Amino acid sequence: MALSPNVIAALQIMYTGRGVSASDLNWWATDGANITYAEAVALFASSPDAAIKYPFFQAPQTADKRQYVAQVFANLYNIDINDTSLVPTEELDYWINWLSLSPDNYLDFPNALNNASAAAGLTDRLEALTNKADVSLSYTEALSTAGVNTFTEAQYAEAAGIIATVDDTNASVLAAEAQIVEIAASLSVFTIAQAQATPNLPPAYTISDTADNLIAGADDPVVTGANNVIANQSPAAPLSVEDANILLATADELAAGVTWDILDTAADVLAGGAAVSGAASVGITDIVDVATASQLLALGNFDGVYAIADTSANIVADPGVSGGATAITLSDPDVPVSVASATFLQGLGIPVGPSYIVEDTSANILAALSTPAIVNAAEVIVNNTDVPLSVAQAEDLLSLPNLNAGFTYIIADTLDNLSAAPSTLLDGAVSYSLTNTNPDLGVITEAEAVIVNGATNASDFNFLVADVILTPQADIRSGNSFLSVAVVEGGSIFNTLNSNDRLTGTGEDPTLSLTWQEATFGNINTIFPVLDGIETLVATLIENDLTLVSNDFDVVGQGFITGLKNVAASGTKGGDLELINLQTALETVSVTNYFFGDDVSFSIADPELAGDNDLLLLTVDQVTEDGPDVTSIKISDFSGNGGYETLGLTSGVTTSSKGNTNTVDIEGIVAVESIGITGIENLTLSTSLIGSVVKVDATGSALIPEFEGREVFTGDLKAFFDDRPGGDITFLSGSGNDEISIARDAFTLSEDLKDVISKGHILDGGAGNDELTITGDAFSDTDAGHTVIGGEGNDSILLTGVAEGPIAGHVVNSFDLINEVGGAGDDDINISGDAIGDSAGHVVFGGAGEDDIFIGFDKTLAVSGNGAALGVDLAGHVVFAGDDDDTVRITGDSFTSDSANGSGHSVEGGTGDDLIEISGDALTADPDSETIANPFFDDSEPSDLDLFIAADQPIPTTEEQYQVLLAQLGLPADYNPRNFIRGVAAISGAHTVRGGEGNDVILFGPIAGEPGNGDGQHLAFGDEGDDFIEMTGIGSVEFNGGAGDDTLVGGDGDPILGFGNDILNGDEGNDFLFGGKGNDNLQGGEGDDIMSGGEGDDFFFVDAGFDVIEDLGDANSETGDQFQVSEDAEAEIRVVQDWEATGLTFNLGIATLTIENPGGGSVDLSASNVPPNTNGYTVIGNIGDDEIIGSRDDDSIFGGRGEDSIAGLGGDDIIEGNDDDDFISGDSLLLPLLPLEEILPFGNDDIDAGSGNDVIAGDLLVVTGDDIDLNLFNGGKDTIEAGLGSDITVGDWSIGAFGDIDLNASLERTAIGGDDTITTKQGDNGIVFPIGQVAIDNFLVGDLAAAVDGVGNDIFLTETLTVIGGDDTMTGADGLDVIVGDVGLFGFEFNDSEINLTNFKLGQVNGSTVSAGDDSITGEGGNDILVGDLFVGVINNNGIIIDGGKGFQLGKDGTTSFIGGDDSISGGDGNDFLAGDFVLVDQLSAPFDPLDPNDWTFVNPYATLQGQAGDSKAQAAQAAINLAQLRLEFRAVGGDDELVGGRGNDTFYGGLGADTIDIGNDVTVGGVGVNGANEIWYMNGAFENAAVNGANVDNITGFNVNNDKFVFAAGANNFLSGDATSGLAVQRVLNLQAGNTVFNLNDPILNASANNINDVFLAVNADNSVGASLSFSLLPGLPSLVEMQQINVSSGALAGREFLFINNGVAAVSSQDDFLVELTGISGTFGLDLTPNFEVREFYA
Repeated sequence: MALSPNVIAALQIMYTGRGVSASDLNWWATDGANITYAEAVALFASSPDAAIKYPFFQAPQTADKRQYVAQVFANLYNIDINDTSLVPTEELDYWINWLSLSPDNYLDFPNALNNASAAAGLTDRLEALTNKADVSLSYTEALSTAGVNTFTEAQYAEAAGIIATVDDTNASVLAAEAQIVEIAASLSVFTIAQAQATPNLPPAYTISDTADNLIAGADDPVVTGANNVIANQSPAAPLSVEDANILLATADELAAGVTWDILDTAADVLAGGAAVSGAASVGITDIVDVATASQLLALGNFDGVYAIADTSANIVADPGVSGGATAITLSDPDVPVSVASATFLQGLGIPVGPSYIVEDTSANILAALSTPAIVNAAEVIVNNTDVPLSVAQAEDLLSLPNLNAGFTYIIADTLDNLSAAPSTLLDGAVSYSLTNTNPDLGVITEAEAVIVNGATNASDFNFLVADVILTPQADIRSGNSFLSVAVVEGGSIFNTLNSNDRLTGTGEDPTLSLTWQEATFGNINTIFPVLDGIETLVATLIENDLTLVSNDFDVVGQGFITGLKNVAASGTKGGDLELINLQTALETVSVTNYFFGDDVSFSIADPELAGDNDLLLLTVDQVTEDGPDVTSIKISDFSGNGGYETLGLTSGVTTSSKGNTNTVDIEGIVAVESIGITGIENLTLSTSLIGSVVKVDATGSALIPEFEGREVFTGDLKAFFDDRPGGDITFLSGSGNDEISIARDAFTLSEDLKDVISKGHILDGGAGNDELTITGDAFSDTDAGHTVIGGEGNDSILLTGVAEGPIAGHVVNSFDLINEVGGAGDDDINISGDAIGDSAGHVVFGGAGEDDIFIGFDKTLAVSGNGAALGVDLAGHVVFAGDDDDTVRITGDSFTSDSANGSGHSVEGGTGDDLIEISGDALTADPDSETIANPFFDDSEPSDLDLFIAADQPIPTTEEQYQVLLAQLGLPADYNPRNFIRGVAAISGAHTVRGGEGNDVILFGPIAGEPGNGDGQHLAFGDEGDDFIEMTGIGSVEFNGGAGDDTLVGGDGDPILGFGNDILNGDEGNDFLFGGKGNDNLQGGEGDDIMSGGEGDDFFFVDAGFDVIEDLGDANSETGDQFQVSEDAEAEIRVVQDWEATGLTFNLGIATLTIENPGGGSVDLSASNVPPNTNGYTVIGNIGDDEIIGSRDDDSIFGGRGEDSIAGLGGDDIIEGNDDDDFISGDSLLLPLLPLEEILPFGNDDIDAGSGNDVIAGDLLVVTGDDIDLNLFNGGKDTIEAGLGSDITVGDWSIGAFGDIDLNASLERTAIGGDDTITTKQGDNGIVFPIGQVAIDNFLVGDLAAAVDGVGNDIFLTETLTVIGGDDTMTGADGLDVIVGDVGLFGFEFNDSEINLTNFKLGQVNGSTVSAGDDSITGEGGNDILVGDLFVGVINNNGIIIDGGKGFQLGKDGTTSFIGGDDSISGGDGNDFLAGDFVLVDQLSAPFDPLDPNDWTFVNPYATLQGQAGDSKAQAAQAAINLAQLRLEFRAVGGDDELVGGRGNDTFYGGLGADTIDIGNDVTVGGVGVNGANEIWYMNGAFENAAVNGANVDNITGFNVNNDKFVFAAGANNFLSGDATSGLAVQRVLNLQAGNTVFNLNDPILNASANNINDVFLAVNADNSVGASLSFSLLPGLPSLVEMQQINVSSGALAGREFLFINNGVAAVSSQDDFLVELTGISGTFGLDLTPNFEVREFYA
């Protein structure tokens, strides 16, 4: 049968990688039909194509085998052999080695590899090769359909290339199939018309046609159904973008030379994508804007033909684009263009329309006046009409025919040009001004004067109008304008105003213009003219003084001046001007150009200034000092005593003079009370303002009505008041940089001289950088204190005077003490004056700016005062620093003499990063101080601070004594205190600081080099920003950080005075709080905070975020520091000294305490968490010996290295002891160094003790050297990992004492053990077991363990205690472990200790419900002692007491009972002792080996139940002889235990109950069980293992007769209870004797039928073999004989089970008294000698 095409295709691929043609497949189907698969493999392997595919074939002995293997994996499966996840190294090595096994293996390798992959189920490999074969055949089919049945080499290669891309994925197959379809389609080509005419088109074909035909037939089915579409000819005409896109979407390819052009709208072109970018050329059909044209030009194939329509701005902005356009159309002809833009448009040389509007500066328009840009404009607009034009420029612009009709202009030109201009030009101007550089125009005509006076700057020019010109001779003239100039006659200079002149003014404002200079001959400086009605005198002095005297009008030569109102003095080259006895009061005086210190002096007839409302307007302009010479201006009445009450002073009148400083002396302007100042030039008043002056106002027109409309004085003002007395001053400065100082005291008495009615000066610097100083004091009988307003600018303010009054204190930058006024700028504010009063303190507003505010004694200034606030009721400065970064320092103290009232400064920093330092103390008088009036107080003088004197200092009674006292105290003789205070000042005041926004630094305490200590009880609030607040003085503070990352540092207090008890609240942000010494209260607030209390008893409150407490325990006592953690907050708490919680401490969030002392420390949380719903803590110890007590909640405690003592207290705790020897209790702990805390309901704890010899209890651990009384509560469900080392581990209660242990001291109670899980690891023989004093590795007890040491120390119970063990799981480790399921009670050897079990009950029965601990015990490796329920041991003369020494007395209401649980015990490897229920030991052999069964001796608690040998019948009848009754009373009931021995020589003591004992010898070697020689102990036979009422009996699995034995207790009262009577005596039978007992195994019962255990006994009875043989008594002294029989049950419910029966010596078979045990899987056969398998041993009974 021929091979299938798939096989042929696969082999072709495996060996050549090539495809197969249809003709190839036909050959294999015909000529090669009989070729087998193996032959086909050989043919392909030997083909030339295979040698080409695998070069290895050409030199197989030398070629690289690994390379060949790699090629085959890649060819067959597309797998890289370096990917070990696909080709394991073992497989690769195998194939490389396989190639060497036979010379021809290489030929078969591809085939062998594929076969092996299939056998191994490597489906991914098989899938890959299958996919390749399928693709190969698809290629064959596609070409055959197109008529190609024989491949060319190119087609073979093409197929190989496609096959090589295929792997095991579907995606690779689909991609290959797509290639094949394209190839097939290329073999059938049609035009659209041809395809339409072909009825049956092939599955794959190609359309090849012209571009125009493809666009027209794009939706034709023959086109859409083609596999490939080719455009073979370019379009006949340019295409639209849409058609081009159709072409590109239709045609899969373009034939060589096929292109297309685009002609469409610009929008379509720019959005055309590939249709445009691929075009040969691109043209547009519409007009575009500049941006679009720019986009088009960016196209590489754009033809560059375009017209633009856009705004002029866009057109001009891109000259490159605009210049290439064929035409320009302005889209915004109404939007003006600049001259430059218009010039650009005209320069393009292409049509531009419509016409445009030009708008530009006059300069630009004038520069292009005759160019096409201006001439062709539709309209010309000048846009800077506020810029002056010359006369010629204005005329040129006005000549433009297209000038905007609304054109306005101003002119600036010389007087000559203005005079020559047409009058219409000036009339049409908005205004005009002169540009002459010389302000002195000389003598001009009236017409010119009209022009000058019409100019806006007329006041800047001087000129004379030649109305009346005086001569050197006597002039008697009338007129409006007089001119007196020096003339030259005969070469000599003569002044033309003289004493004989009589001039009379006429018209409006008659004026005399006077130029005065030194005459050549007979120079005269004093003249006596008659001036009548001349209102204005303009005097220019040229190096010559002039005095005009007005004496008497009627006397010739005496002169008389009346009607003169205005004087303007100009002294360009110097000269004093004096006017004497003017008969009319002057209204204005102007002094200009005085550069050399020349003076001006005017006197006015007294009557003219007799009123009290006289006003003089004085103007000074360019009046400068000349070295020491300063121009003095003196104006008064003729007598010199009176003058003007109001002075209006203007400094500078022209802008050209701004920046000059007018320096004048106006002290001679007498009697002035108010001065108004305006102007623009700096003004320096060189001498003190006189005492009458009480108001200065430089703020504009408020004071001087005539200043109406004038602005605030803008120059720099310098003025001062000396200490001459006067009234309170109000000084309002202007906007310049002023220097104002006031030395005058504010001390004004009432008219009756009884009251001080002053309040204080007001000084307002206004805008500018001012220096404002008040050194005078302020006194008042009401409110005393100066007010200083810095105003805008960087001001320097100094106040050195005292403020004294009932309410006393200076005020800076406020009028109402509430709102800040004028504090902007970086101000320097310094107050050294004291505030003294009932309520005393300065108030400072810093305002905006970076201010430096200082209140206190400033040693850098030669000023007095300490900056103190000294009050009776209230005392303290108030500072509002304002915005920006301010510095506030207060070194002055606050003090109140009334201790009940407040003392302390208040500072608000405002926004900005402020530095606030207070070294002044906040003091009050001591409550015990005494205030005594000073008999020498002078109430007419300012008072000083009350004087403190010593308690034994007598009050002076004479002035002499008073002066001596002042001298002793270092005080000046004029020191004037109101009172003496006998006592001391107390640190009870409080400064208050609020930092405001910004990163502030707030410091209370000494400042280097400054007085004061900063003592007091201060308050500080950091507010927003990262603040630093610190107290270094004495006192207790309260700091609140506010928002931001703050640092708060409390003070240390004083060891004598105390204090230092600080309250620190970090508020929002990540804060650092340090309490320092004292009892501090620290609250972190929002954010992640760090808190350190420092020394003292501190309280920490963690209310939010993650906080760190750095020094818990650094206190005066262990309970000194406490903390609280709020809900959602987390605290990391570092404990630096021993610490104990009180009820103040609780945790509602997360709290982690870390002991920081490497030497160890103590943490006691037992008293914490008083509120409900609290959380536990995490406590981490250090490497030293730590003592840790948890809280009542769920704690996590990590002891770390060191010998730690840990108590979890209540809650479900996680405890880790880590390394070293630890004491650990999940709940309560009593050690010699730790008190026993209140025993609470115990938690379910998770304990990992770590390595070391640890002592561990799940709930209660007591280690004490004293007697201990206990009241146990229920245990928790604990998980304990004891770890490496020898550990003592108890699931619930562990007690060790060198004293008596009372397990229940009061009230009858029941204690229920928790269901604990205990595991341990390898020990180091580190535990001395109390019985035998042997070293063991680990000691594990499920519920209760108690041990006493010391002479005569006992374990007992005062009241009844019932212990119900939990269902515990305990796992030992390698080594000697002792594990007890429920209770272990021990006394150390030979100490006369007693374990009194009176009142002790193990387990409980309630109706039909039995409560006992069902434990799971695993010994693991090593030799272990494993006890299911109770282990009691004490080795001395007293021993173990049960029911008061009476044992279990049947029928009595005994106080001792044992109920065992159903335990599962596995010994593991080693020689183990397994006891299911109870082990009681009180005598041992010495030396004691707990793993040597012969060393054990046991207490028999049942002795009184069985009676004694020799008892009478009555005695025997009285004693209960039926042990089953004991079980029925639930006095000693064993559990149904499962004992699994494991490897080793194990000992099993099942005890009471139906036990399952797995010896574990199911595996034997030579018939010997590999688990060792094992023993099964029975102390009280039928009682322990009789089938009571048909119950189950013990089931022993794995008994091997070669290894194992039964061991029975020797004695008459132990193993079996039976009796026979002989006379009057009761003869106990089976008084088993150690070493003298014979065991007899009777013939087995092989076919017993049993449905239950009773049926097994009945089977024995029916056989009667045993009962008949034991109907006699053993003789004394003869060996005991024990009869046994094997019972095999063959039918019934128990079919297949085997039992061992032992008779008790009485012929009758009894299910109550005889012994029965089930044997399962017994190995071997009992021999004739039974002693290897049965032994009687003396256990002490």
